[in-house]
Amino acid sequence: MAYDTRVCTSCGKEKPLNNYYSSKNTHHTLYTPICKDCVLRNYKDYLKTFDGNEAAAVWTTLSEIGFPFINEVWVATASFLEVEKAKPKSNKLAIVAYLEFFRDYVDKAKIESYGFWQSDTMLDELKPSEGKKSEFYKDKTDLIVDWGNYKEDADEAYAFLEYTFSEYTKGLEDMPPAQVNRYRDLCRAEWRKRKAEEEGNSKAIKDIQAEILKLMEILKINNFQEDNSKDEIHKFIEHKCWEIENTRPAECEDLEKYRDYCGSHSLLDTLMRPFRNLLAGTREYPNITKTKGK
Repeated sequence: MAYDTRVCTSCGKEKPLNNYYSSKNTHHTLYTPICKDCVLRNYKDYLKTFDGNEAAAVWTTLSEIGFPFINEVWVATASFLEVEKAKPKSNKLAIVAYLEFFRDYVDKAKIESYGFWQSDTMLDELKPSEGKKSEFYKDKTDLIVDWGNYKEDADEAYAFLEYTFSEYTKGLEDMPPAQVNRYRDLCRAEWRKRKAEEEGNSKAIKDIQAEILKLMEILKINNFQEDNSKDEIHKFIEHKCWEIENTRPAECEDLEKYRDYCGSHSLLDTLMRPFRNLLAGTREYPNITKTKGK
């Protein structure tokens, strides 16, 4: 077997490496063990098994090739496919579209490795109840309501807007309408900047960049030096701060409520107490409940 070929674990045929998907799965050697033809064949089989449910078919296919099913990537994929299907000769398969969006997601997030275990959605969540449309799909009407009626490059525009919105609002829940609308404005500006860059319109790019920075300032996401590796508590506190500062009347009546939400000040005080006693001669001790009878 030549070094630029490998044997597919599904069909058993030896094929060139360009017949396989590149992979950063730690259990793969740069490429998927299953060839592209088998991936597509398996996807079509699963599509029949799940009665045309594309999300479920994609999820199951990804489990075979070791790629994670990421909700926000699927949202972008589903939005793209919804518009794509309106075209007369559209034959784009959901698994192919997902893998394209997933590659962009990996590049943008600078992910070094991944596996199916990182999926954030269970298969049961992708099986809509009878008579109920899956939450992962948006029809054209919903897209127009959310973003406006894009007539030029509509499929690309809606896919870009949905994906960019999910990226900007990752970790944010229960946003007030005003905040949602500002994030949508930011996504629209990002789309206009992309089109201006494609056209080489430097003046438009400069104006749109100024608009983007202004919206980022309003949303308080313009601190590019800030460490983005925040846990859910920090994200929650920042979101509550935004609500307090931008909602009138302010929702927070207890001004001390979030002073030591994470308990860091209490922990520091506990650690420093014995040093104060030693150096200053004080007698500060923690409150210890006496045991009954002693």
